[in-house]
Amino acid sequence: MADSHITNCPNTTAVACRWAKLLGNRIMNTNNLTVEYRETVSRSIECEGKVADLGRIGYGHVWIRIEPVDYKSANIFKNEIVGGAIPSEFIPSVEKSIHAVLEKGPIGKNPTLGILVTLYDGSYQESGSTNDAFYEAAKMACEEALRKADPVLLEPVMELKATTPDEHLGNVMGLLNRLRGITHGMEDLGNEKLVTCDIPQIELIGFEELAEKIIGRKIEMRVKFKQYDRAPSFLDPDGDEPSSMAISVA
Repeated sequence: MADSHITNCPNTTAVACRWAKLLGNRIMNTNNLTVEYRETVSRSIECEGKVADLGRIGYGHVWIRIEPVDYKSANIFKNEIVGGAIPSEFIPSVEKSIHAVLEKGPIGKNPTLGILVTLYDGSYQESGSTNDAFYEAAKMACEEALRKADPVLLEPVMELKATTPDEHLGNVMGLLNRLRGITHGMEDLGNEKLVTCDIPQIELIGFEELAEKIIGRKIEMRVKFKQYDRAPSFLDPDGDEPSSMAISVA
């Protein structure tokens, strides 16, 4: 089995328990294959950020709205300031701050996806406002909004193409179903079948070894990244973990 490294997963113990059970309570060593998670939000919320330290960085005040969009897309910053509530020269500092905050989500400090942040109001002082103050005000508002907008974990989903002898097709398909695989193609190769499915990358940690036990030889497989999807509850730090068992995670 290939060693694997789970990057910023908030519930690594649950992952280890799950695979220890599938592999017969084997000790897991996590070192090589990187599983990179992302985060997004699941509801809209408005937050205020205000800095009024005239002796240090100055005055900055923003109101932002954060809301989910398609989590398969990049984050979006939108400026809706009208009437000079915030002078245009301070808007780039607000945008820069927002994008910096979105690089580290509140669940596991993973980059975020599919979030629309709208700057819609605020205030300034003629002689006291600075770019630094608006940067800090936007940071304050965005960090609070991310925490309150019901953040969710996103996991990478891969497209897997695996070749299996006809006589073992049923067992391999059963394994893929058990590992949350969704089959969307099957090609006849004589006495073998080429199965194409979408499967979460975390589930590939032990797939090759389990499949080889089924077919009695090394399985032919190709894997490529496809998209991010919402992760199941057992990967969420507030979700239900699998039953505990005696294992070691090195």
